[in-house]
Amino acid sequence: PQCGQHLRRLPQRDQVAHTVERVSARVTILSELSTQKGSAEAEQAEADAEAAVSDAAGKHQLIQELAEDNAGLTRETSALATELSEINERGGATAKEIKRIEDNFRSAREKLEVAGLSEVLGEVLRHQRQTLPDQRKLGKRVSQLEKTGAQAALRQIQYTDKYKKLRKVYDYVNEQTVDLDPAEAARVSPDLYELASARLLLLEKATDLNKSYTRSLAEYAAGTRKLLKETADFDSFLAEKLLWIRSAPAPNLEILQAIPGQVAKLLSPVRWYDVFLTLAVQVTHSPVFMFLLGLAGVLLWKSQHMLVLLRDTGKQMGKPSLDKFSFTFKALGLTLLLAVPLPLLLAVSGWELVAAAEATEFTRAVSSALLKVAPTFLYLQFFSTLCIQGGVAEKHFTWHDPIPKRLRRGFRRLMVVFLPTVFFLVVLVNDDKQVLLAGLERILMVVALGVLALFFQRVLKMLIRHSIGSTVRLRYLWLALTVVVPLMLAVLAVVGYMYTAGVLASSLVQTLWFVFGLVILHQVVVRWLLLVQRRLALQAVRERMRAAREEKVEVDSEMEGLPDQLDEPEIDLVAMSDESRKLLNTLLVIIGVIGLWHIWSDILPALNILNAVTLWHQTVMVAGEETIAPVTLANIGVAILIVVVTVVAMKRLPALLEIILLQRVSMAPGARYTATTLTTYVIVGIGLVSFFRVIGADWSKLQWLFAALSVGIGFGLQEIVANFISGLIILFERPIRVGDVVTIGTTDGVVTRIQIRATTIRTWDRQELLVPNKEFITGRLLNWSLSDQVTRIKVPVGVAYGSDVQLAMSLMDEAARENENVLVEPSPSIVFEAFGDNSLNLVLRCFVGTQNIRMTTITQLHEAINSKFNTADISISFPQRDVHIDAAQPLEVRISRDKGTGNDTSPVS
Repeated sequence: PQCGQHLRRLPQRDQVAHTVERVSARVTILSELSTQKGSAEAEQAEADAEAAVSDAAGKHQLIQELAEDNAGLTRETSALATELSEINERGGATAKEIKRIEDNFRSAREKLEVAGLSEVLGEVLRHQRQTLPDQRKLGKRVSQLEKTGAQAALRQIQYTDKYKKLRKVYDYVNEQTVDLDPAEAARVSPDLYELASARLLLLEKATDLNKSYTRSLAEYAAGTRKLLKETADFDSFLAEKLLWIRSAPAPNLEILQAIPGQVAKLLSPVRWYDVFLTLAVQVTHSPVFMFLLGLAGVLLWKSQHMLVLLRDTGKQMGKPSLDKFSFTFKALGLTLLLAVPLPLLLAVSGWELVAAAEATEFTRAVSSALLKVAPTFLYLQFFSTLCIQGGVAEKHFTWHDPIPKRLRRGFRRLMVVFLPTVFFLVVLVNDDKQVLLAGLERILMVVALGVLALFFQRVLKMLIRHSIGSTVRLRYLWLALTVVVPLMLAVLAVVGYMYTAGVLASSLVQTLWFVFGLVILHQVVVRWLLLVQRRLALQAVRERMRAAREEKVEVDSEMEGLPDQLDEPEIDLVAMSDESRKLLNTLLVIIGVIGLWHIWSDILPALNILNAVTLWHQTVMVAGEETIAPVTLANIGVAILIVVVTVVAMKRLPALLEIILLQRVSMAPGARYTATTLTTYVIVGIGLVSFFRVIGADWSKLQWLFAALSVGIGFGLQEIVANFISGLIILFERPIRVGDVVTIGTTDGVVTRIQIRATTIRTWDRQELLVPNKEFITGRLLNWSLSDQVTRIKVPVGVAYGSDVQLAMSLMDEAARENENVLVEPSPSIVFEAFGDNSLNLVLRCFVGTQNIRMTTITQLHEAINSKFNTADISISFPQRDVHIDAAQPLEVRISRDKGTGNDTSPVS
């Protein structure tokens, strides 16, 4: 009664919560009692089954087998009862963890509403985030529980089938003894009946226990899923808030005065002695530690030998007949082995320190620092070894001096300063929870970021000076990413945003190493592509040489010199094709986007705070009703991101689509160009629609713009719109395609590009003529290769009167048929066209397959006809003229000599 009166005085929400807690406690007690009872019964059943096995010893084989089966089922049931008990315990612990996180989550929201983003609250929230369960482990646990649940369901089906088979015990016993003699069957049947009845009871218990196990397992899996969701939500909430909270006060005299004491504490010999003592103990007690230390020692001992092997892999570079991609693969492996030993020592030391039983707080801090520094040390060691003299960068990637040498020097300097700074910084942060309020870690952070900015500034300056890759074109972007951003983070650290600077700096460093990795991947793939294309070219040359030898044709001087050239260094038979380059660049962009998303995904929730900055409002339709929605600073950021993605997709996706169509689909070049161009238009259209939708520019607000545009079209933009529409008609109707030879007006040329407003035609003089698209639709156009690339050649020849016409025509036909460019069908024809003023006019008409060999074939036919006519003494006529002289008057004739004779010119009549 008193409890009831007390509950009546509580608020309704608290009453419900109190009732739920009491019911949950009772359910937990009943579950524990049921589990204990089941465990006791399972133990008793296991003992009875073992006794039955002992009694069955020496009896019939069927009795022994059934007794063994019962004992096995009993052991399985006992193990299932133990697992059920563990599952219930884990489920209870999971429920408590869920309640803890929910309480912390609710408390954090309430405190933020009251106190705002304060420094003290930020320290509490950072501690709560550190105590959150590992989401990856929870995800693996959920997957494992789902597999275990499926196994339990299958086991339930098996138990049910066995129970149905044993439900009629007499029939089961008769079935087992059907092959025995009646006397023996009568002697065996009682024991079999007793064991079968016991097995039937065991199956009933196993079925009930497995049902409870399946139910508890499902509850545990559901609780784990809920824990994973609550953890993810709380972690996202903390990530959103923590990045904007100042983690330390602004610099002051008190902070500066505390730095000497902090240095003394950090470098205390007593504390470091404990670390070395712990490592010494682990060396003598951990076989894994000893093995890894020995492995690192062997790698250091063999480093000089591996260095020689590494340089040997570059001796065959540039020799097409000897060069192999396996050399590069081997060189990269040796480079990794040369870089591994010291980082491996750091990582192993960190693992052993954290695993030591006598580890102190400072020992664990050193362990965290070693594990944090080891991957960065490995990256720097690998990139530095990559740039050694005669190494991968110089020989395999053909990076010319002084780039490898300067990069190696820069990486070595970075290792000397950057790694110790980061190590001591991580030790400070993990050793003292109030370290963010002091000043030494700020100094270390500034030093680390400054060294990083200086390193990349020198690298960027060197790459720009040598015009490497896209560094010149994107130098301002790289300058901002590698130099300006670290310096800005250093300023944040000084003013007190240590947590923000640390998180962003960590992601920035990972991004820079990832970019270096993409560069290495790019160079490896480029080398592989070049080797493949070299090998194909070399194989083609060898096939030609073999065919020439078989036909006993004299090999020209160029092919004779080829075998000697094959052993000469630095030969590049072919360059990487444009398709391969486009595909490689596109794949690298895709890999880069995925990698950057993975690196920065933990920081993206912090950008949700931009939703609090409202710029203007827009009207949106929600469930058929107009609602005012804000357009925030986050929307502007998303709009900028859409623009960037649209530009990148506009440049990369059409090229990738063209390569896919080229490799997988049999399409003409013009059709592929149409597909890629329309894809570009679609990407731009989707990007524009998405951009305007994000910034709140709906159709009702843009109607005035389209109305004004319509007026502008009526007054002067109709030509631009006409050209745009004509361009779309050209892409769909395809009266001209990229690669077609056309004549428009008095200009002949090849169509090279079809754009929105105009089409580009490259003339035979290599000039580019821009023709508005409207001209192709409304004007007269001659397309030499619209439906067929075959074109006719007309070669007129005039032979002198008196020549053998039949022989001349036969020689012209022979010249046409001997030419490899002239098609057999349609066959060449020679026509005696006319009796000219000075010649007998013969005309050769033949066909060639493509336009690009038209002029070459005409030249070859002229040469062949002229040669054959000269051999056959057939003269090609030239114009002859009759001169008529008026003799009605005397003609004056002068006889003159050279000026050097001294004789005068005298007229003769």
